[in-house]
Amino acid sequence: MKKVTFTVTEDEKQRLEALSGGNLSAFCRDTVLARLSQSAQFERMFERQSANERQLADIARILKDGIKTESSGEGAALPDELISCIFETLYLLRLVTQPAQRDQAKSAIERIGLPYIYNNDIANLAERTASARKG
Repeated sequence: MKKVTFTVTEDEKQRLEALSGGNLSAFCRDTVLARLSQSAQFERMFERQSANERQLADIARILKDGIKTESSGEGAALPDELISCIFETLYLLRLVTQPAQRDQAKSAIERIGLPYIYNNDIANLAERTASARKG
């Protein structure tokens, strides 16, 4: 194993020794490595959150552009309050849902005969909806 050293003041050394419970080397190693692991986990969570926010922005755009119904034949925009509730619910669920749970939801959606919209499909649908509104 390679040795890593760093400089501390006498006061910091005494505090570290008191916190370490006798094994200063193990304490410092475990503390630093735990911090690195935690930082990597926060980074992954931030990336996931950013991706979710992009997807939810596309969904919000689709909802604001309107949803075509069989009776109206034309898209009717949902009220902003309802879009806000839908957006908040989706955002919170996507932040805490594990991939296996998403797979279960996908299967349930397909079992009842509805199409499952994948990540790229959301952006494509938002673009098509916006284009249809303009043209």
